[in-house]
Amino acid sequence: ETLNAMFYNVFKFPNSLPQNRQLILRDILDDYKPDLFMICELATENAADLILNTSLQNQTDPYARAVFTPDLSDLADPLQTMVFYNQRKLTLVGQEKIPTVDRDINLYSFTLNVENNDPIYLEVFVAHLKSSTGPANRQMRYDMVEQVTEKLKDLTQPNTFVLFAGDFNFYNATEIGYQKILDPTNAIKLIDPINAPGNWQTNAAFSY
Repeated sequence: ETLNAMFYNVFKFPNSLPQNRQLILRDILDDYKPDLFMICELATENAADLILNTSLQNQTDPYARAVFTPDLSDLADPLQTMVFYNQRKLTLVGQEKIPTVDRDINLYSFTLNVENNDPIYLEVFVAHLKSSTGPANRQMRYDMVEQVTEKLKDLTQPNTFVLFAGDFNFYNATEIGYQKILDPTNAIKLIDPINAPGNWQTNAAFSY
C-alpha cells in the first residue's frame, strides 16, 4: 500500500483572500489525492469542517479529521495545525499538544489499517516553526525542533514510524534546527526525503 502525504500552510484559513479558497483547495486535493493532509494556520473549528466537507468531498475514500484545539503557546494568534486522513488506510488513536517557545507542535498518532496482529504505528508531528532571519529566530526554530527530538525518546513501541512535517521556515541547510532534525543520534533517525541541501531562500534553483 502507498500513503500519499501532503503538508500545506493554508494562511489564516478561511479568513484571508481570495474568497472561496476551499474550492481552490478542492481542485488541488482532487489532483494529488493525499491520504494524509496536514495543514497549519487554521483559524477555527468550522474552517476544519469546511476543508473536510468541501475541499475533500470528491475523494473516493471516507475522510476524517483530528480534534480541533486552539494553540496554547500563542494566545494572541491562536492559529492551529490540523490533520485530515483517509479512514480506509489510517486510524487516529491519539493526539497530543507539545507547547514550545512560539507555537504548539501537534503529535497525531495513527495505526495503519493492516490485516495482521502486529500493528504498525505512524507518529505524525505537525509544526509551524518561527519565521524570519536572524540568530534569535534561528534559535527559536532549533528550540521547537528539540521538543520533537526529545519526544522521539518516548516512542518505544515496535513497528513505529515517524513523519515530521510542517512549515519549517528554514532558509538554508546549515540551520541548526534543520541539522538537529537530521542528527543521526536522535532516538529515531529521521531523513529528508527530498535530500536537497543548499541555500533555499529566494533561489530559483530550488523552485521545484
